[in-house]
Amino acid sequence: VNFLLDKAADPNKKAYCGATALHFAAECGHTAIVRKLLKHGAQMTKNVSGMTPLITAAERTRSEVVEYLVQNTEVIKKEKIDAYELLGASYANDKDNYCLTRAYTYLRKAMELR
Repeated sequence: VNFLLDKAADPNKKAYCGATALHFAAECGHTAIVRKLLKHGAQMTKNVSGMTPLITAAERTRSEVVEYLVQNTEVIKKEKIDAYELLGASYANDKDNYCLTRAYTYLRKAMELR
């Protein structure tokens, strides 16, 4: 990623599915890469399924990425609520990352924003 960005690669180039490098980094939980992409002008765009990198991270239980994106990008209140609710639901439903404590934590964050 560093090499490509240093060679002026477009961080907003989309794959056939409409996802950008920011979507893929968020999906995989690579917070450092998310940070680097944003510093190089990556935008929070939707893919063909209508998912932003924030929602993609929430759906994959990538809480560190969700928190970073919420705190460091211009995200409207509804998007924050949606992301926290999805993150909470994902922790309650994901067999590999099941954690009721985290589920309640993020559902409460969403509720407090309402």
